Amino acid sequence: MRLRTCCRRTVQPASGRHAEIGEGPRWEIVVSPGVLRVRTRDYAKAERTHERQQRRRRIDADMAVAWLREGEDVPELLTTRGAITVWSPRSRARMIGRLSDLDYTRLYGRYRTCTACGRDFDPAGERCPACKSTDSTVTDRGGRLPAMLTLTYPGDWLTVAPTAEAVTEHFAALCKRYARAWGEELIGPWKKEFQRRGAPHLHISTTPPMGFTTITDPETGARREADFKTWLSITWADIVNHPDPEQRRKHRAVGTGVDYAEGIKLTDPRRMAVYFAKYGAAGGKEYQHRVPREWIDAYLVCDDCGRDYPEDRDECPDCGCFEAEVVEVGSAGRFWGYRGLRPVLAVREVTPHAGIRAGRVLRRWYRAKGHTRRVRRKHVDQATGRVTYRTTTVRR
Repeated sequence: MRLRTCCRRTVQPASGRHAEIGEGPRWEIVVSPGVLRVRTRDYAKAERTHERQQRRRRIDADMAVAWLREGEDVPELLTTRGAITVWSPRSRARMIGRLSDLDYTRLYGRYRTCTACGRDFDPAGERCPACKSTDSTVTDRGGRLPAMLTLTYPGDWLTVAPTAEAVTEHFAALCKRYARAWGEELIGPWKKEFQRRGAPHLHISTTPPMGFTTITDPETGARREADFKTWLSITWADIVNHPDPEQRRKHRAVGTGVDYAEGIKLTDPRRMAVYFAKYGAAGGKEYQHRVPREWIDAYLVCDDCGRDYPEDRDECPDCGCFEAEVVEVGSAGRFWGYRGLRPVLAVREVTPHAGIRAGRVLRRWYRAKGHTRRVRRKHVDQATGRVTYRTTTVRR
């Protein structure tokens, strides 16, 4: 069957239909490790959007060159995004979809990696299917125990994490030290949350290495052997490096967690996605997705003259107007991500009639397998007024 390339993506045409790519949505059935979906994609519209983005980048580059030719500094471009104060529902939906599409073989299984092109393939194979090279290495993580890592901050967290960028730098430093200490990359999905006190903390689902490594104790300066739990506690406290010795001591004692019981539950792609998003559906945990006020700066913009001034003032210092717009600046950075994993999708292009039928079948199947719960219903006899109760099963 001939393959067609549409907007840098390869799809298979429906059997017996070879219409050229044109305007309008195209129906596709997509299969991934954790999701089976029916979708429509307008590749012509996506191509036009890509071309507009390229034109904007060329215009920005030309303007920067013009500023540099005049001997002046290039002005900073204004951001098009507002302050991120909560974890949006669209971001949660994207996270569930992406984590369901990831191939977790690199995290839980055995695979062979080509040393020439870096592609992973079947460990039983001898040649890379892409470049036909015979040079490869075999990695086996099947014997490891999955675990959920938790990284927290000291009680005085604002001293060491005043911005979201500081937390990102700490996590990047931990990944580099992990690679140097254990000889491999830190692989797995991660998620950022916030405690009630406002302090950020990170959850990482991975398969920690077994055995021991050599580490230098920052307090004594002596070299010692340490297992993964001990190494993580010492390393994370050293990266955060709180200036107060007492805060640093407490952080080293309780600043990290390695939960193997929780990690064993997450070897399925769909369970992984639902676990990381479960707090989004639980009202009691919604505070974990609100950015602390310490990371958000707010100011007022006068409605009359347009001057900005501090939010603690009641009127504009220039014109005395009382009407103003509140503008918030700040961000929590990314709420989620993944390291060392790749999505794998099988995309099949179908006709609109087949796509609609497939969507209806999937919708009925999903509703049929939905979870149920037992409820008590009240029934009142209209003739006698007698009240009876019966137990029935309903969908959640």
